[in-house]
Amino acid sequence: MADEDELHRSVTEFMLDTCHYSPRSSEVNFYLARAMREELLKEFVRNYQIYDDGYLEWFISGSSAEFYIKPLLSCIDDIDIMSRVHLAIVIPAGQNPPTELSDYGLKSTVLVYEIVDSHQPGYVYLHLQPYMVQGDVGGHYAVQHLEYTGNVPQYLSNVHTLEIESLAVQLMQPHVCFDCLLLYLDFILQNPQEIHGPALKHGGTFQYLQQHTLTFNLDMVKCIRCLVWPPQAADWPTRSRNHSCPDSATINTVITNGCDVVRAVHPSCRQDEWMSKYQWRLSFSRAEVTLLNSWTPVQQIVYHMLRFVVKIVILTKDYVNEPNLPKLSNYHIKTLMLWQCEQKPQSWWSAESSLIKLCSSLLYKL
Repeated sequence: MADEDELHRSVTEFMLDTCHYSPRSSEVNFYLARAMREELLKEFVRNYQIYDDGYLEWFISGSSAEFYIKPLLSCIDDIDIMSRVHLAIVIPAGQNPPTELSDYGLKSTVLVYEIVDSHQPGYVYLHLQPYMVQGDVGGHYAVQHLEYTGNVPQYLSNVHTLEIESLAVQLMQPHVCFDCLLLYLDFILQNPQEIHGPALKHGGTFQYLQQHTLTFNLDMVKCIRCLVWPPQAADWPTRSRNHSCPDSATINTVITNGCDVVRAVHPSCRQDEWMSKYQWRLSFSRAEVTLLNSWTPVQQIVYHMLRFVVKIVILTKDYVNEPNLPKLSNYHIKTLMLWQCEQKPQSWWSAESSLIKLCSSLLYKL
């Protein structure tokens, strides 16, 4: 027993002493995001002889943004980037459209879609509203009503997100011209290596810091912003938390950032002809990045260790290829950690705790 305790102490000290902490995503991911944007823009300019006019926002999500420690053993397969469509926003049902967009980095003219619940929690439809939000050079915004013809689709299809831009061109002319944007998005969306759920997979290499070359896999997900916290998750900021985790400042940051919608269909709806084309999913990736970056170093290390154990030890090739076994994913590990961070006191996560025992307890809970 004494030898086991000594082993646990040694592992804990080693992990705490050798993990490097940074208040932002790792330097590599910072340069990756910038380099990816620059390389795509260079390719875009070469192909179309036009320039980027700032219509895209790339938001790093997933493991690349969630870890503020530099892992000892990599459990990150790819870089997840959410690419926001600037020509549309979504609002909860019954709410008025916003009259200020500049604080969110959005362009001055956007179409507005209302979120309509489906019968599956978290999955929604997007209903086109009869107005757009338009701003002038002085920064003043106004809601302008639009007259739609019978040919305008009332629900936004998830089949191809370029429908948003093409519809915007139809409805907003002559207010603004989006020809350059359409070509840019067409280049981005038409050159993926693979489509995986809502993500378009890309791969390649780039150089950063003028001396390093990195081979990367990139998952790019098109998303549409909801600037307010959705009523579907109204209980999250107010539910009872015995240990004040997350704290009020983190909760306020999460709520202020709102959420996104991404093109995804519930598995039980994929065979339905209409739902498979028009269903979307609420995405809380922004909230997850904020929450995980508020964790203590011990919580981050435990999360990393669990990810590695599940991926390397549990998710063996034989297991993954066995169709009759239930499948685990990073989603399950993250959900487990988010719940346990709320339900366990900070003393349970102290630096004096055994990281091995913490992981064992959480794996048992899983």
